[in-house]
Amino acid sequence: MNCEAASRLLDLYLYGELPWEQEQVLEEHLANCDACRRQLEQVRALHDLIQHSQPDLPDTVLFDCRRHLHERLQAAAPPQRSWWVTVLRPAWGLRIAAAAALLVLGFFGGRWTASRPAPPIPQPSPDTLSARIRFIEQEPGGLVRIGIEERHQRTLRGRLDEEPIQRWLLAAAREAADPGLRLDSLDLLRARAQHEPVRRALLDAVQRDPNPGVRLKALEALKPFAAHPEVRETLAQILRSDENPGVRIQAIDLLIEQQRREDLVGLLQEIVQRESNDYVRLRCRQALQELNASVGTF
Repeated sequence: MNCEAASRLLDLYLYGELPWEQEQVLEEHLANCDACRRQLEQVRALHDLIQHSQPDLPDTVLFDCRRHLHERLQAAAPPQRSWWVTVLRPAWGLRIAAAAALLVLGFFGGRWTASRPAPPIPQPSPDTLSARIRFIEQEPGGLVRIGIEERHQRTLRGRLDEEPIQRWLLAAAREAADPGLRLDSLDLLRARAQHEPVRRALLDAVQRDPNPGVRLKALEALKPFAAHPEVRETLAQILRSDENPGVRIQAIDLLIEQQRREDLVGLLQEIVQRESNDYVRLRCRQALQELNASVGTF
């Protein structure tokens, strides 16, 4: 694709109206052409300007325009005409009305098209699953690429600290059917785990994700926050109820890193007494030894 062809497609690209194959070709060209990237930013800025400058129009504006046009045409009709004008008048009237209506429709349709939201990164809607997330990738320079499929697949690109990108990643972590996508999302979100929405998503994944690999990834991301009361409470719950021994052992390791004997010894002693997995029971015994505590309760 050359620059002239790319220039003609920029508006359609920003509105997400390009076929998937054509969008891919355009993105490859943009990745290697500084001039077209600058032009894309200029077009995007123009879209944003139009979006914020256009007034909201009522839904009935087209109907009202057609009705007023029809009334004006009726009022402007002369009272008497020769027979041939009478015969031809309906056809002319229809043509004039149709042409005027098309003119009005084109004018207001253009305003509606210009004013509809076209942000660089759309926010995920509550029904995110209807726009299926197809892939998540990290690029050099801190950029993230998220492929979503609406009528056709499109690609979003932005930095991890941009709120729309973070929203899509959170949606993928909670809703994506593919566990690989959930894992990729959590792997990226761990860098933002100090933020409350991300940490809650990690806690939710630890407790509810059906895939043990995803739960382990979420636990790994929560490691710097193991001293947080909500995180410790979640870890204790996992140790008591998670069905995967590897996840339970990881929970023990995170709890042990925070040397808080008063609320950990009793829990570990409880798990030793009722744990059926030899490896988990052994890790609990080792943890109690590290805490200089007895295995049994007295």
